[in-house]
Amino acid sequence: MKKLLLLLFGFALLTNAQTFFYPTYNLSNTPSATSDYHSVYSEMNDYYVVWGDNGQIMFKYSSNYGETWEPNVILTNTSNTCGWPVVTADGQNVYVLYHQLAGNYEIIFQRSTDWGQSWSQMQGLSGMDSGSITPQIAVGSNKIYAVWEQKINNIADIYFTKSTDSGINWSTVQNISNSPAANSRWVQLYAIGNTLFCAWIEMTTYPLSDIYFSKSTNGGTSWTTPVNLTNDARPQNRIYMDADYYDNVFIASDDIITFNHDEIYLLKSTDGGSSWSQPRNITNNDGNSNTPCIVVMGNQIYFTWSDNSHTAPAYNNSDIFFKWSSDGGITWHDSTNISDNPETSSRPRMCAGYNGPLGAPWYDFTIVWYDYSTGDSEILARRGMHLSVPVELVAFNADIEKNVVVLNWSTATETNNKGFQVERKPSMDNGQWSIAGFVNGVGTTTELNYYSFKDDNLFSGKYFYRLKQIDFDGSFEYSNEIEIEVGLPDEFVLYQNYPNPFNPATMIKYAIPNEVNSQRSMVNLKVYDVLGNEIATLVNEQQKPGVYEVEFYGSNLASGLYFFSIKAGSYNAAKKMMMLK
Repeated sequence: MKKLLLLLFGFALLTNAQTFFYPTYNLSNTPSATSDYHSVYSEMNDYYVVWGDNGQIMFKYSSNYGETWEPNVILTNTSNTCGWPVVTADGQNVYVLYHQLAGNYEIIFQRSTDWGQSWSQMQGLSGMDSGSITPQIAVGSNKIYAVWEQKINNIADIYFTKSTDSGINWSTVQNISNSPAANSRWVQLYAIGNTLFCAWIEMTTYPLSDIYFSKSTNGGTSWTTPVNLTNDARPQNRIYMDADYYDNVFIASDDIITFNHDEIYLLKSTDGGSSWSQPRNITNNDGNSNTPCIVVMGNQIYFTWSDNSHTAPAYNNSDIFFKWSSDGGITWHDSTNISDNPETSSRPRMCAGYNGPLGAPWYDFTIVWYDYSTGDSEILARRGMHLSVPVELVAFNADIEKNVVVLNWSTATETNNKGFQVERKPSMDNGQWSIAGFVNGVGTTTELNYYSFKDDNLFSGKYFYRLKQIDFDGSFEYSNEIEIEVGLPDEFVLYQNYPNPFNPATMIKYAIPNEVNSQRSMVNLKVYDVLGNEIATLVNEQQKPGVYEVEFYGSNLASGLYFFSIKAGSYNAAKKMMMLK
């Protein structure tokens, strides 16, 4: 018997999630600055930040998760006042939107094709007479999507356009809120391929307002009718939206409770926005909790906001707080004050990416906010790291027993573990993995659990195996690979055909043992009806030791019982099979 044992000690180093923060870093670092609204975006290890500074738009880039940053880049250099910049990226292409005041407000677009080292000229999207402000931008399926608030006849609506050629040309601007009796404001946009999620606040008479949501599945060509998600007595002030690839959409809302008392409520959809949970208060403070931001990474939800509750009863300054959830926002870990200074810190924005070794990933994130602690209004940032081990795999091994591969593994802890997909790859199959089976997990536990899986009827040769651990939300991690060799059979075997019953084709497998000097055996495999009449000869030749499989195609047969038999040397065997049309 051959046996392969792989102990995954690397998976067993930490049993609990850990979060820590680096020192605060001054991104803008501009004396006498009036740094204002800012936006962040991450794509893998690339982090991008834009902000307004004395009426100009500034840009900063990091290629290593925010560990170090390139020098500031000025995008605008104009006498007009520019603000409210937002940024997104697709590879080395970086796209920025902002509004410019030049007699009236208009939306301006700029792009870079070299990670922000150089930039295109300013390009207007909305027109100078439109009163367009507070844009948002997203990318998906090689398209750029843009939305903003545009006021016409004293009514603000949400307008949309897209580009299919990296921002050179743009589609006709369309109104997607179409609310003649209310102002639509503070829009949010998220794109996954051609699927777009758009949310905004619709205000009738201040402070009465609600959150509305619309969706497009064809890249913005058409949109669903806007739906009121809140329709309650609490006015909504600002919102932030994020989503993932598993149809989970989250909206964090700054809700006004009383004067100088706001709370952050969370709405969640698990079906791509078709239905929504009731809003849940996730701050529960007695002060002012506002300007929320969330980042969704599978079941890991990271949340940051501005809050002055800790300065009660004076409530004289706000700080930036952070907390996280490992179960999709159902429960939350304790919050952390990450700015913690006597001056005002406000409007946090956050980006995140996966980092670290496979199987025990670091979630690397950076929170950016504006702050008065330096004596000026500066853009500060603080990098954090969070290690989450949803399933702690401590051992994974493979045995071989009579041409059956037996896999065994164990876990020390599990969180939201749906189960393990067992995947197999023959060494000669040019890297193609296939699914061998699935073993259910136990959900959430801190106890040691043991698992086993048998993979039989294999041909001789070398095989690789790995485990794909899948959470209930669809997120997954792969184990390391293990290799094992299946030898030649040590006895004749005729296996049951599969599928059975069949229509019109079925597979018949048999094994020829490794006899003296690996000599060939004369093999005869035939199919008969119930009267003993020969229907077909499938094999009639000498064959080397090994496992073989042939297809029997019976489209011209009537439904009923049939037999297949094998003669190989002194070995004879027969089995039944059923044709069922």
